[in-house]
Amino acid sequence: MVVKLDMMKAYDRVSWLFLSKVLKKFGFSERIIDTVFRLVSSNWYSVLINGKAHGFFTSLRGVKQGYPLSPILFIISAEVLSRKKESVKLMIKKIQQYEEVFGQLVNLNKSAFYVHHKVFQTMVRRIMGITKIRKGSFPFTYLGCPIYYGRNKIACYDDIIKKIGKRIQSWHGKMLSYGGRAVLISNVLQSMPLHILSAMSPPIGVIRHIHRLLARFFWNYKSDTRCRHWIKWEAACLPKEESDLGFRLVFDMSNALLCKLWGNLRTKPFLWASFMINKYCKKLHPLIANARGGSRALYHVVEENHAEEEIEVKQFSSGGEWDLIALREQLSEDIVQHIMQNISPPVDTLPLDKTWWMLEQNGKFSVKSAWNYIRQKDEREDIYKYMWERGLPFKLSFFIWRAWNFKLPIDQVLHSLGVSMPSKCWCCQEPKEETMSHLFLTSLVATKLWRMFVSCAGINIEGLQLSQVIIKCWKHGPTKVQQLLKAIPAVIMWEIWKRRNKIKHGGNMTISRLEYQVHKTIWQLVRVKFSRLAHVPPGWPELLDCLETWRPILHYKKIIWQAPAEGHIKINTYGASRAQENTASSSTPWHLITIIEDIQKFMQLCSVHLQHIYREGNKIADYLANMALDTGSKLEINGF
Repeated sequence: MVVKLDMMKAYDRVSWLFLSKVLKKFGFSERIIDTVFRLVSSNWYSVLINGKAHGFFTSLRGVKQGYPLSPILFIISAEVLSRKKESVKLMIKKIQQYEEVFGQLVNLNKSAFYVHHKVFQTMVRRIMGITKIRKGSFPFTYLGCPIYYGRNKIACYDDIIKKIGKRIQSWHGKMLSYGGRAVLISNVLQSMPLHILSAMSPPIGVIRHIHRLLARFFWNYKSDTRCRHWIKWEAACLPKEESDLGFRLVFDMSNALLCKLWGNLRTKPFLWASFMINKYCKKLHPLIANARGGSRALYHVVEENHAEEEIEVKQFSSGGEWDLIALREQLSEDIVQHIMQNISPPVDTLPLDKTWWMLEQNGKFSVKSAWNYIRQKDEREDIYKYMWERGLPFKLSFFIWRAWNFKLPIDQVLHSLGVSMPSKCWCCQEPKEETMSHLFLTSLVATKLWRMFVSCAGINIEGLQLSQVIIKCWKHGPTKVQQLLKAIPAVIMWEIWKRRNKIKHGGNMTISRLEYQVHKTIWQLVRVKFSRLAHVPPGWPELLDCLETWRPILHYKKIIWQAPAEGHIKINTYGASRAQENTASSSTPWHLITIIEDIQKFMQLCSVHLQHIYREGNKIADYLANMALDTGSKLEINGF
């Protein structure tokens, strides 16, 4: 039987005295307990009347909402209740005692108990009569994860699928571009199932359903219409350097997070890891237990036919020397020779062997490295880094990617997909078939644009195919001009495509207007890529000449120490601090508060001017501060 209790006003009812006793029972020092008590008991409140605070009053219990320590303190206090393993009647009695001592109040209307479906109804009614709480049904959600028994069914994960679908539905109708949808998928939708994936392994059907939702959202701008998916979602989930769109497969993320669970099971002294090993491994090695069967919740990340016994370094040495026979039994000859020549054998004074994650230089596990190792891969090609050039708008990069891979709905591509229709080029007066090469290269409009912008830059495109022209633009010219020429194919083809669609759907655009649009787009890109360029010439030839001769003006500031004015005293201090090892940041020690208060009082008695200076102008104070930290003692220097 599982009982799920809902505490009414959980944080506001925490008893400070009971919390202190629980901390002492768990073995916390008196100093820590006193610090925690001072933190939670220093609550002062004020009532806002018409936007103004009136009066102050203190509280007698409760922990602060939003304070980082509050969840931890509440869980430590509630651990007293979770350790009670009694019958139903005694459990209710213990809960009532817990409410009296801890100050909590159980909300019976929101609480529930869960039992197996084969439990007799008479027993269920007895439990309901004793506990006064309702009976719930499996599966239910606890801490964001589904709780169920039996097989891992798709229906257990309906909540996460509905959440993703609801979020997508809220975005439909806003006419999002491909770039906007790509950002939402990468930063929002793909992050929503991470919490469940980090704790559980959903069925493959759930992951495929999520993939379908993401693919439909990316390719369809309306939820109630059908649209062609120009590429399989699995194929789109590759890095941009490997020819695709840079999304991530949920399946690969699930496997990477399972690797993290496996690493925690093997290396971390967690209570969860101890429970899993004692339940499923007994006295066997985890890999051997996996090979012999048992729970597949975690161990399916290691293939049964690849289950090998782990080998420790100490098995290859004896008496402070390498065991050459043992090395050659397990390793190749070249590796054995490398070990014998370059690596010293371990000695007894060294620490014990420890796990080392080979995919990271520091030896520590990371989900990113695990994902990069197990994900599907493709060959990296240099041409794709030109498509996704930094600073180029997503719509242009995505369009050139589609054109390069023949994923545009032109007549030639539709014919190859089995769509029977008459073909006509909308950019020409003559009735010619619409092909990729004709539309973007050999048509009258395209030829004029390529000659105007590419030939003017000194690129000869006579007799070349479309792909060859694009590559030649990407790899031509000096550094500054090349940065702009990389974007020229995408800009020209994008504007031709917009004109083609406008004419096809009843609009009109002259060639001169098309030339103006290309000029305008290029001018906007130059303003972004060369933000230090004071004046951007309007003409294309003048712009090329300007970029070839332009040199950015670098501004610098000379920083030196300056002596104080006559009659003044100058005090240089060093305000930075070093964080302790394995910490992200450091804070000001409490014992400095009184010193700071004395300095503030002294500042009120005289004229003081505070000014920040760069480290380059404060090298002496910087050097002395680091010297004091390195020596760990107080330094007093009276002269130089």
